[in-house]
Amino acid sequence: INAEYMGTATSDPSEIPPSYEFFVEAAHNSPSPTLPDLIETHLYIANPAYESFRSNGKIGPPIVNLVRTGTFDLLRAFMAEAGRERGNTHPQQMKVPRMVRGAQVDFLRRNVTDTFPSQQIKNR
Repeated sequence: INAEYMGTATSDPSEIPPSYEFFVEAAHNSPSPTLPDLIETHLYIANPAYESFRSNGKIGPPIVNLVRTGTFDLLRAFMAEAGRERGNTHPQQMKVPRMVRGAQVDFLRRNVTDTFPSQQIKNR
């Protein structure tokens, strides 16, 4: 969305309704209060079915989690260590994934400093 942020996403189908969850590291540690709504607007644009799912309650509002400065550097190190243990990943090839699961989500959640739900009304 903007060079001021670095982020990744996950979804938790066990939530009712399920929603997209974003982990964001802000360049100056204070994200715009409109960031969750901006993300949701881009979800509406990127996927026409998203609006239908939101309006009928099949998908909840996106959640934006602000993580501590340096968290994505630590995530890359965490992923590189896991790759070394499997013997198949060189640390310099580790990039922040677009989608995270399992241990990566747990790692990111331990570094959340604040959470911002979207304030957009599902029936736009």
